[in-house]
Amino acid sequence: MVGFIGQSADADAVTDKSWRRWGHLGPGLVCGRADDLIKYFSRLRDQGAQRFYVWFADFAAPESIAEFGESVIAEFPR
Repeated sequence: MVGFIGQSADADAVTDKSWRRWGHLGPGLVCGRADDLIKYFSRLRDQGAQRFYVWFADFAAPESIAEFGESVIAEFPR
């Protein structure tokens, strides 16, 4: 579960909403801006992960999903 904080998003609002809805997942929830998530997914890749299935904790708007793709997913070539 990902709480993606886009460039124009309020970091506290996204994080708070994500934790209210999904905090029971513990380490299964990660919140952050693009650079934070790139580091997070890079660590998982370095541990052997080959594929990620991402659910957006805040039921992300299409614009947010597009930004996630352009800023985070783009950093992981196939």
